[in-house]
Amino acid sequence: MKKVSFRIRKQYYDNILLGKKTEELRQLKQFWIDRLFCEDPPQVAVFVCGKHVHRRKIEAIYYCIPEEMLGRDLSEQGKQDIQSEICICIELSYTECERCCDKVLTVYPYCYNDEYDCDEPKEMNVCWDCDHELMNGRGEPNDDPWDIEQDRAVEAYENDPINEPYPYPI
Repeated sequence: MKKVSFRIRKQYYDNILLGKKTEELRQLKQFWIDRLFCEDPPQVAVFVCGKHVHRRKIEAIYYCIPEEMLGRDLSEQGKQDIQSEICICIELSYTECERCCDKVLTVYPYCYNDEYDCDEPKEMNVCWDCDHELMNGRGEPNDDPWDIEQDRAVEAYENDPINEPYPYPI
């Protein structure tokens, strides 16, 4: 999976993490054209802010007019960064956990050995909840998504101090 890296300021990094910023604009320069509009375009955007790193799936890459895209005029910082009437827009999307199928902002790589294919270790991208469950020995990487949701519902009910015992047989 091809990746492209973006260095961004903290305020934009935080907004991407929170899901408020769903697109990244870049100045129309040959540097970005070569990387984003090549024969094999990148599928993952890697955002770097200091020592923090966040990855998001790229939904689309296209040319746009920044004011129309944002629905407002560019800020002073934006005018310094873009410096042209047309820019490149990288549209970001949510990623999907390969274990529970939830749409999430961040996935983490999880390596495991498949019981049927012992030669090659497998890797899957999982959400934080799945990563936590797998690392603590609760469940298997290839569990059915429906079973995962049921187990989480039962656990949430059991750990709630005001509930009676779970009303349905497990």
